[in-house]
Amino acid sequence: MASKMKKEKVAIIGSGLIGRSWAMLFAGVGYQVTIYDIIPDIVQKALKETKQELDNIEKQGLLRGSLSAAEQFACISGTDNLKDAITGAIYVQECVPERLDIKKKLYTEVDGLVGPNTILASSTSTFMPSLFSEDMKHRAQVLVAHPVNPPYYVPLVEIVPAPWTKPEYTAKARELMTEIGQKPVTLSRQIEGFALNRIQYAILNETWRLVADGILSVKDIDVVMSEGLGMRYAFLGPLETAHLNAEGMLNYCDRYCNTIYAVSQTMGPTPRMEGKVAEQVAKELEEMVPIDKLPERRAWRDACYEVTMKLNEHIQIIGNSVILVPYESKHVEKYHQWMKSEELQELTASEPLSIEEEYEMQNSWRNDEDKCTFLILDRKCYEQTQDEIEALVGDTNIFIQPNTEDDPSLDRVVGEIEIMIAEPAARGKRFGWEATLLMLLYGVEHLHLRHYIAITKDTNMRAMKMFERMKFRETKRTAVFHEISFGRAIEEDWIAWLKSELGSYTIKPYP
Repeated sequence: MASKMKKEKVAIIGSGLIGRSWAMLFAGVGYQVTIYDIIPDIVQKALKETKQELDNIEKQGLLRGSLSAAEQFACISGTDNLKDAITGAIYVQECVPERLDIKKKLYTEVDGLVGPNTILASSTSTFMPSLFSEDMKHRAQVLVAHPVNPPYYVPLVEIVPAPWTKPEYTAKARELMTEIGQKPVTLSRQIEGFALNRIQYAILNETWRLVADGILSVKDIDVVMSEGLGMRYAFLGPLETAHLNAEGMLNYCDRYCNTIYAVSQTMGPTPRMEGKVAEQVAKELEEMVPIDKLPERRAWRDACYEVTMKLNEHIQIIGNSVILVPYESKHVEKYHQWMKSEELQELTASEPLSIEEEYEMQNSWRNDEDKCTFLILDRKCYEQTQDEIEALVGDTNIFIQPNTEDDPSLDRVVGEIEIMIAEPAARGKRFGWEATLLMLLYGVEHLHLRHYIAITKDTNMRAMKMFERMKFRETKRTAVFHEISFGRAIEEDWIAWLKSELGSYTIKPYP
């Protein structure tokens, strides 16, 4: 275990949700983390809650970093002594309340304790770093590292320098954020609201105008985002969206710049969120989510973030002999070569595609809510070469069947499992067996499936025998398509059998 730990120390000032999230992220890669707060009981409570959070996240298969929950928690300690927290730290992440007077007082204290090489980063979403660092001796070390709540599930971090922040501290902060698995963006200079809030405020301002002008209800405005723009921007930013919606960005500008400018001119002055419109918006929102239901709705929101991690876009599953990774564009050329095989076309009932069509297929699979795809790596080969393309041997999929019943609780209960070992040299090594078991268990524990089906050609004796050994039973033969269907209800004893067959496996973030 010691080889996984780092000697470097990180200090977290403030033990609330944001502070605990930062602590877990840094501990996830082995940094020695000290959480500071002003009252000993608060510190102890924070440590207790951090342990519970790590254990719960590990049970859900969502633990980030390279260490177990127990190993991560062993990296975390707490103190109510600011000097003890900061001494020896290479990085300090401040997470105190959003009051400028509190921050100024804290940074004055920190200035007298910190050494010349420690990065001093604020989690503030409100204040430019110059506002609380101007009079500091160590002001060149101060910057903002603004996370998005909840930072454990939303990886963006905005790195914002003060006018006097030295570039080497900004660069090192970005390096640290990348190391702990966050997605940093670096502003060239400080600006009010940074980037995320400026974009967020632009959206809020226009939605406010639409309510004030009686164009849309609050509920319908939120549908515009949740069922429209939000779905688009979950995968692409606004600029790449425009680039793809025409023949490149210059073509988009040629087509739409006049329209965009003309519509923007009608948007009117920036509204103040107060008065009768504020009361109307609040009334409609409280009809949607009553005040006493806010904690419940927040929990639902956080669960939605968890679901995005449970799907395979951001994770890898590590078994004894195989590693399952998401299907990305870098894998397409090898996959395309595989699918030129007439044998594989016959076994998978597939038609040959052009390389352009293959890229389109890969993109559609990644964005399809009803399809969960992993590629299969030979673990030994990958660990020797660190080359995913060389280690690729096949793929496995779950097609989530639509609900055809009246009972909405039955939604997403049936998954059709598929497995393909494409590399001839990889067959007979039980890669397909282990990959299928991993996928079946993943579907049960993280996609909440309740029943599996499998369909194979009646000539594919290897697949038929494998599903029979996995305790599936034959349910149908279709002579015209030469297919045999198998089914398997998900029961506790079968789940226990899956786990006993697999032994140990790990779910980790995918780089």
